[in-house]
Amino acid sequence: MLKVDNLRVKVKETFVLNGLSMYLSKGETVAIMGPNGSGKTSLAYTIMGHPKYEVVEENIIYKDQDIISWKTEERAKAGIFLSFQYPVAIPGVTVTQLIKTAYKSVKDIEVNPREMLNNLKNFSKELEFDEKLLKDFTSMLNKNFKYAIEVRNKTFIDDRFFDILKKENIAFCIADSAGRYPYYEAITSDFVYIRLHGSKKLYTSEYTEKELSEWAIKIKNWKMPTFIYFDNDFKGFAVKNALQLRNYLHSEDEKIGQTPSGC
Repeated sequence: MLKVDNLRVKVKETFVLNGLSMYLSKGETVAIMGPNGSGKTSLAYTIMGHPKYEVVEENIIYKDQDIISWKTEERAKAGIFLSFQYPVAIPGVTVTQLIKTAYKSVKDIEVNPREMLNNLKNFSKELEFDEKLLKDFTSMLNKNFKYAIEVRNKTFIDDRFFDILKKENIAFCIADSAGRYPYYEAITSDFVYIRLHGSKKLYTSEYTEKELSEWAIKIKNWKMPTFIYFDNDFKGFAVKNALQLRNYLHSEDEKIGQTPSGC
């Protein structure tokens, strides 16, 4: 269905892909893994037709057709889609409107709004996490390391999901993301993992003393080793808030006569 053979791609004068080959059959799911800078994003952008990426050698065959000369919108209409890790929110544009417009563009037909909404509701029921896939994945992890899973969809807030994490001693990531993603507190391992992305604005808002004090109390009440990652690094807030939280934890320890637990 999709064939890439000895693909060489450059951006300006720098090669970002050099001799990559792969073949995907219809219905096959492939996960491409690698460190930062290994070319994962470059490959996706090249297949999608990003104008910044220049194909120097070979071609990309999709459904027996060479798509190198195709524009991005032509590839999209043919069935190639590139999703985003962090989708851009456009004020006033709902997901339903976006899907309706995309469907009309690809199929070139008018869509009944009520029928589209009903179809979306029925389809969304099928988007729950794959329990078997999660079990297979977690069972293969190296037991010598600690793991945490951060979810971005509320369908994962499910007892079946938490039971699998508990069985494999994997932490459910307690993530504060300024309301963008689901917030839930669940302890599923022998340690706690927290990601603080910002309480008011993602990555850019500073935590107040009151908020940090509340986090310190929660951490003390859990009475478990806790790992905390501050991701609100705009203007250095992450470092500042991490130091403040550490001080609050020490203060809480001193109140009850314990050795500081740190974070």
